[in-house]
Amino acid sequence: HRDVEAFPAADRAMTFSEKIFALHALPPLSELGEEELAVIAEIARERHYAPGATVFAAGAVPPRLLFVCAGAVVNARGAGQGCMPGAVPLLLERPLDQAWVAGPGEGALCLQVARSHLFTLVQQCPALVVGLLGEQTAPPGRP
Repeated sequence: HRDVEAFPAADRAMTFSEKIFALHALPPLSELGEEELAVIAEIARERHYAPGATVFAAGAVPPRLLFVCAGAVVNARGAGQGCMPGAVPLLLERPLDQAWVAGPGEGALCLQVARSHLFTLVQQCPALVVGLLGEQTAPPGRP
């Protein structure tokens, strides 16, 4: 992932164009068309997580779809969770067995989509589901 400094400061929101650019840079989303990226960018809300801040609580289904644009989200063992952490547990409505937090160094800059918008997103961007599942089943070492 890119450095947090490459994006706007927490006191300035990302523009619509910056959201599209950030989403397109994520490997599972790079194959989506501009219209699909625009749908995601329209409903995604920007969120900056401070280093160590809880992103997803243990024992709960993730309440939102998260796209990590910069920084990282890690599990309790410090293992990175990719650019769309919690996507499969959210889609399958499975609780997480451990908490996931923003990376210790620079935290995480994310675009997030509330669970209530997930059905709309899946209907308007079916290729997104393929990307989500592909990201979760990618062989180790793939960026």
